[in-house]
Amino acid sequence: MKYICINCNEEFEINRSQLTMCPYCNCETIEKNKYDKMKQSFDEANYSEEDFNMVLDEESRVYEKAEGTPLERVMEDIKAMYELIKDPRAGLKAKAIAVVALLYVANPIDIIPDALPIFGLVDDAGIVMFAVKSIGDALNQYKEQIKEKLKVKRNNTTVVYQLKQNSNEDQTTGKYKKNLLIWDIPVSKKNNLYANLISGKIINGNEVYLLNNYINTCLIPVNNFDKYISDSIFNEAIVVFKALGVKRIVYTKKTMTTSNKRDIKELRAHNIADLEICLTLDDTLKEEFTDESVFEKTDLSHSLQNTEFIDKLVWYFSESSIVDESVFRERFENGLLSKKILKELDYTSILDINDRFDIKKYCDINYNENISLYSKVSWNIEVEYYSLSDIDSEKLKFIYNKIIHRMEKRKNELIQDN
Repeated sequence: MKYICINCNEEFEINRSQLTMCPYCNCETIEKNKYDKMKQSFDEANYSEEDFNMVLDEESRVYEKAEGTPLERVMEDIKAMYELIKDPRAGLKAKAIAVVALLYVANPIDIIPDALPIFGLVDDAGIVMFAVKSIGDALNQYKEQIKEKLKVKRNNTTVVYQLKQNSNEDQTTGKYKKNLLIWDIPVSKKNNLYANLISGKIINGNEVYLLNNYINTCLIPVNNFDKYISDSIFNEAIVVFKALGVKRIVYTKKTMTTSNKRDIKELRAHNIADLEICLTLDDTLKEEFTDESVFEKTDLSHSLQNTEFIDKLVWYFSESSIVDESVFRERFENGLLSKKILKELDYTSILDINDRFDIKKYCDINYNENISLYSKVSWNIEVEYYSLSDIDSEKLKFIYNKIIHRMEKRKNELIQDN
């Protein structure tokens, strides 16, 4: 059946009629005939298609603009307005009000002289609240839909991307196989994918990636999937330790991997700390790695003023993180100088065994692609910090409160995204 993305107008052939998110911009796809009806409605509304497209083009900039401004308090309404204007079933009056309000938020200088001169006396948040007062009932359903859509993305579907290097076709197709949505992406369109590769490396052709339910903003290569997860979790912990003034880190990492069903039952029956119990398992790969890193001393009263690192944190706010929120409190309030951390992770909590099996079965994975059915890892970490005695306590308290506020905001963002 023919589908089209409401936002970027990409067309797809999809074999099942259900909520499907565009792989290029993560907006909802709809049936082509419904899209055509929506386009026809533009001619009957009191706003132009150019206005509509301008609002959509400015969506990401509006979200950026809202940070640290009064717009933050109406962000839920702004997101609901975007859902409303993308919905071909929405009423024209409500859609027109939402478009005008979002146009003003995106570019008030252009909109004031032509359409809403009186709005020049009201700030951006006031414009949004004015619109909400007019179309509040219509927006409520979209607020609920946003929550439900995120549940669908997180809980029910693992999205897989197959890049077709040698394909002559420029068509993007999607097919559902059990719990997987498998997209065949022409390699010429790889840079259009809305998600970034988790490692920051360039996406290559003839490879398979997935947008994991657990982290739905980062593409993860299927090849060595568990290693990518492990490295990203550990590297994020290092970022947090460095922000706290780390002096030395010594760690040992142990992993056990298998695709043998008997081994999986045995591994699940024991904690990874009881590694010796599993040494006799025939098909279990066991690895151990130890390393030490030493860091130069920095002036925390200066370096911690830059809290941009928090905006990149993902794992810190989940159960998979090596560190938790107590580490900042212990460091700043109690002057923590050293800490021992033992963290265990069952990778199937991030990508379950059934999805792993189906990816191997239904995707074009080469034999050298490494995705095990079951993996487990443990980190034994000793962290040593520099003393805080040379930092003014009041200044440190101010920085600490600023960081906690920023981290709470980041945590809420991730909850909404997931």
